[in-house]
Amino acid sequence: MVQVYGTDKEDPDRRTCLFFTLPKDTVDCLFIGTSHVYCSYIPQRMYDQMGITSASLATSSQSYQNTYWLLKEALRQQHPEVVVLDIHSVTTAADQRVLDFRLHATSGISVMPDLSWNKINAFLDIRQAKVGWSENMTIYDAFGLLEYKGEYQRKHRSLTELVTLCIQPNREYQTFGFYPTTTVCPMEELIPYINTDRYMDFQTTQEYEYLERIYHLLQDQGIDLLLVRAPYHMPEFDDYHLTEQAFTWATEKNIPVIDYFLLLEETGIDLNTDFRDADHLNYLGAVKATDYLAEYLVQQYALKDHRGEKKYALWEEMEYDYARIEKEVRANVAEQ
Repeated sequence: MVQVYGTDKEDPDRRTCLFFTLPKDTVDCLFIGTSHVYCSYIPQRMYDQMGITSASLATSSQSYQNTYWLLKEALRQQHPEVVVLDIHSVTTAADQRVLDFRLHATSGISVMPDLSWNKINAFLDIRQAKVGWSENMTIYDAFGLLEYKGEYQRKHRSLTELVTLCIQPNREYQTFGFYPTTTVCPMEELIPYINTDRYMDFQTTQEYEYLERIYHLLQDQGIDLLLVRAPYHMPEFDDYHLTEQAFTWATEKNIPVIDYFLLLEETGIDLNTDFRDADHLNYLGAVKATDYLAEYLVQQYALKDHRGEKKYALWEEMEYDYARIEKEVRANVAEQ
C-alpha cells in the first residue's frame, strides 16, 4: 500500500485515509457518507458498550459516486456485516451549489491508498461526470501525495509522532473517523423543506444511479445496507421531495431506514444543546444518536460482542479523551 498518513488530527477528511490501516476483516459496521456521519456516530462508544467494531469512511459532502468507489476500496480489506449509509446526499441532489461544492472541496477518493486500479478508475469516472468542477479535477487532486507530505512538516513536529504515524498509523486513527465537536447552536425547530418549484424525479439523478450501484455491490457481497438520516436544519440546500422518493426506493428494496427527525423524543436529542451548527450534531447529540443506533444494530443484525478478543485489540487499546470533549461542550451549553 502506498499512502502518506501525515494529516492534521482535527481534519476529519484527511484522517479518513487511516481507515485503510485497520487490521483486515475487523470492521463489522462501516459508516459512510457525508459529514453527517462523522459528526453523528461514535465507534468507540459502540465498542465500549456493545462490543461492536465500527469505523467511518465519511468525508465532507460526499456524493454517492464517491461513496461507491470508496466502498469498492474498503471491501478489498473489510467485510462488514452492515453498511450504514447517510442519506443526505440524496436530499441535496437538486441543488447545483451543493454539486459544485461537492466536487470542488473534496473528491472523496483522495483518502484511498494511492496507486490502486480502483482509485484510477474512480478518478476517470468522476472526470467523466462533467458536473461542476469535475472536468477540471487533476491527478494531484486525487493522488495528493505532496499535499500529505506537507502535513508531516506542518502538523507532526515530534519524532515520536512521526515514527508512530509511519510504523503504526492505525493508532493515529484515534476516533475511528468520528469528529468530536463542542460548539453549541440552539435550534428552534427541525422542519423538512419542500420546494415544489424545483421538484425532480429522483431516478433521473446521478445519486440514484450510484445508490443503485451501492445496493447491488453490497447485495453481491452479502452485506446489509442501512440508510440513516441525521437531524439538521438547512432548508436552503434541502428538498424533502427527494428524501421521500429515496425512502420509497428503500421500502421497495426492503432496506431499513432510521430517520432521526422522527426520533427526537425517543433519543432525547435536545434542540437547545445537542447541535454544533444548523447542519450537524455536537458531541452530546452524537452520544444520543450513537446509543440509539447501537441498540438497533444489536437487535436487528447478528453482530458479535468482540470485547476481550485479541483480534480486536485496537478497539480495546485506543485512547481518546472523550471526557474532556464532554466537559467542553457542557461548558459551552452553560454559557448559552
